[in-house]
Amino acid sequence: MVTVTIPIKTHLANFMKVRYKNCMEDGVIRLSPRSQLYQVLLELTEKMPKNASGRQVGNLTLALPCPDIGKSPKTHNYLSDKSIRILEKEIKNEMLRVFVREVDRKRYKEGIAVEKTIYQFIKEYNLVGVTEEALKRFYYRLKEKEEEDRLRGWE
Repeated sequence: MVTVTIPIKTHLANFMKVRYKNCMEDGVIRLSPRSQLYQVLLELTEKMPKNASGRQVGNLTLALPCPDIGKSPKTHNYLSDKSIRILEKEIKNEMLRVFVREVDRKRYKEGIAVEKTIYQFIKEYNLVGVTEEALKRFYYRLKEKEEEDRLRGWE
């Protein structure tokens, strides 16, 4: 198993470690080939440039994709700074999708208040540095935008 260790924001690394705890082996997250992040990681890996150091530093270790056809993880095992930022953005998007699904489910099916769900979400995923207020604002802005789109007939 070929791995890559990347430096990303602490709350995103914590989210990944909790979200994929069942896919973790010795601190390495092995993503499912069906997941969006697996596909993004596969696209972003490239051959290591000659001037790059092989030293890996960071707070998140991922197993590199091993597709049957295409890039071999033995040769394509490098993520550039730009690739790391793209992957970080994808992880953030996944975190926000999970957050909205969780809030909606608990709000509409279980009748739990949004504020309580946000607090539980932050605790469950150990989102250090993320405030309840920021997630609350994100959630309500998204719902407001969805309502505007629905009224315009853009669904």
